[in-house]
Amino acid sequence: MIYGDSTKDDVAYDVVETDSGKYVICGYSNSTINGDYDFYLLEISEAGGVIWERKMGESGDDKAYSLAKTNDGGFILAGETNSQESQYKDIYMVKVDSNGNKLWAKKYGGRVK
Repeated sequence: MIYGDSTKDDVAYDVVETDSGKYVICGYSNSTINGDYDFYLLEISEAGGVIWERKMGESGDDKAYSLAKTNDGGFILAGETNSQESQYKDIYMVKVDSNGNKLWAKKYGGRVK
């Protein structure tokens, strides 16, 4: 199966199996809502059908490279952003619930004072 927009870059970096036998995949997409790239997150059934998909990010490039299940049934995603109109990249963490809805997003890094 092909997931995402077939005319743009959609890249998967990590996948986890849920307790119910489904799969959650993270990566990044060039068919974005903000900037050039956004976090791309989707859940698929055991047979490969899309249950839900989400794109999220700041004003610049945001790429998710890893995800993990959390104790509350949601997921935490780790990646990078350059959304502070900077030439440098920062760590970008996003916490989502079990349906992929963003609960919070945090950036780490930047200039040390």
